[in-house]
Amino acid sequence: MLVGREAVVGARLDEDGVAFLHRHGRPLDFQHAATFEHEVHLVVCVRLLAVSLRCDEHVHAELEAGRVVDDLVAAARGAKLLDDGFDAEGVHGLDATANGRLGVVSERARPLRRGDLDPDPLRQLRAWFEEAGPLVRAPEAAALATATADGAPSVRMVLVQRFDERGLVFHTHAGSRKGEELAANPRAALLYHWDPLGRQVRIEGRVEPVPDTETDGYFATRPRGAQIGAHASRQSAPVEGRAELERRVAELEAAYEGRDVPRPDWWRGYRLVPEAWEFWQHRESRLHDRFRYRPAAGGWAVERLAP
Repeated sequence: MLVGREAVVGARLDEDGVAFLHRHGRPLDFQHAATFEHEVHLVVCVRLLAVSLRCDEHVHAELEAGRVVDDLVAAARGAKLLDDGFDAEGVHGLDATANGRLGVVSERARPLRRGDLDPDPLRQLRAWFEEAGPLVRAPEAAALATATADGAPSVRMVLVQRFDERGLVFHTHAGSRKGEELAANPRAALLYHWDPLGRQVRIEGRVEPVPDTETDGYFATRPRGAQIGAHASRQSAPVEGRAELERRVAELEAAYEGRDVPRPDWWRGYRLVPEAWEFWQHRESRLHDRFRYRPAAGGWAVERLAP
């Protein structure tokens, strides 16, 4: 009877969903499923599907989005096999425990093993960044820590969406607190935190100025309002009130009407050149998986750190 119900739900999936199931599906033990529920119904099938998919390391991004599982749950509701109070979110956190029974494990707590990591930390960052894109509103947001010449720290959020073999680029006002600290102590640390994935990436290293031509090119791609704002605000300087900023913006909009807004000299690019990386994956009971990359002859050495 469950097989028949599965067929009803399967018919409600689109072509991509069916292809997904054919590509990653594994035989489901319907008789064994009955031992987990008082009544055998579609929730068992969906749960076993989630467990089955989590055995395949190549599908975790698709499962993270949960599209297919959500489609199954919606179709099961439509076929009157699940009531409207069923918690679909709970399905995404189901996994198989070591003893073979179903156990609740957060999607944020999946294992990170040495073999999962790319030998090149830049490629590893790109892979995680791409996975964070559909799940995090601003995956490029990162905490930037700087310090004065005598070591007094400060931290703030910046946008870091440009990175390549030369390093990771961010922009700010040279006269801001971070700009002055970088002038006195050109070292910094960056931290990406992607909570839905339970992941952090830490990068530490020296900071160097980005050439003006490169910074000009990036500034030209920014929204016009942001370009005007860069002129209007003397970042980190005291201001009488918001009216002062808005008055300055209105003056600049009038001054640049009908022409391009040039980059102000104080708005500059900075490149953090990595000397150390850490990739961090949340695990239950605070037993997180942490791996550090440090320079080694011809590349990077990777070592596991205690949580």
